[in-house]
Amino acid sequence: MEHKTREVIACDYFLDALANPDFALKIRERQPEDLDSALRIALQLEVWTKDSARLHEAARRPVETKKARGDGTEGSMGTNEGSFAEGDG
Repeated sequence: MEHKTREVIACDYFLDALANPDFALKIRERQPEDLDSALRIALQLEVWTKDSARLHEAARRPVETKKARGDGTEGSMGTNEGSFAEGDG
């Protein structure tokens, strides 16, 4: 069997073994030439998918303000501004 034929068959088996048919289709659309290319494409798509989901989840979380945390930083700014104003005079 020719090397190119083995690569095509291995690539097909790899894509058929993926649990997500839509994911396999995305890889097939990029027309990988061999198994290494298919794996590289699959890994890159997986990273992009996970990163997109992470960013989407982060955007959905409410932003926590300093005041809501009660760390006391909002009161210290006014104190510093007063001491700077006194030094300038």
